[in-house]
Amino acid sequence: MLYELQSIEKLIKLNDIEMEKIVKKSNALKKSGIKVENIKPDIRRWLAEELMNGFGSTSEFIVAGACYDAAAYVLHLLHPDLITLSHLENISGQHWPDFFDQNFEYKRLWKGTIIEKGNMVIFHRDGKPFHGAIAVGGTCIRAVNGGRLGAGWDLVDLKTVLKERLSSGAYKYEKEKVKVWIYSRSVI
Repeated sequence: MLYELQSIEKLIKLNDIEMEKIVKKSNALKKSGIKVENIKPDIRRWLAEELMNGFGSTSEFIVAGACYDAAAYVLHLLHPDLITLSHLENISGQHWPDFFDQNFEYKRLWKGTIIEKGNMVIFHRDGKPFHGAIAVGGTCIRAVNGGRLGAGWDLVDLKTVLKERLSSGAYKYEKEKVKVWIYSRSVI
């Protein structure tokens, strides 16, 4: 692990003057996020895995703090062909669910089963999205700004938060009914 971190540091060396120019232009990424853009794709995927495993937080790399922005950043690291740097800079907050609806090939309603790591999870209340997260394996997610559905990039097991599934496919959550949608690039 230490060797990998040292390798990343060597790959992302940019002088401070160049970095300041780039950081001033980016409205989506912090200095460390911009450095990540300049490393090899396999190391970006490794960073996504580290973030999904809880070693670090998206707040270290992105400017925006909405739940969708955090999940979109991890998806960008995993699928830069699908979510580009331009997308990160031009889409934010509540605009991400529309992007996922248009660009992810597969969407299914969660039925309490295992969610493949790296899938996008969007929570709907009254037919409208209100929170997004990234699946990290099993029935767990990571998210920000979502209360019991993930705050501060902590690990949340949906089975412990969403215990009662209704016949409509929704779950009882804080006296309301929510549906959980899983978005994937491949068949799930």
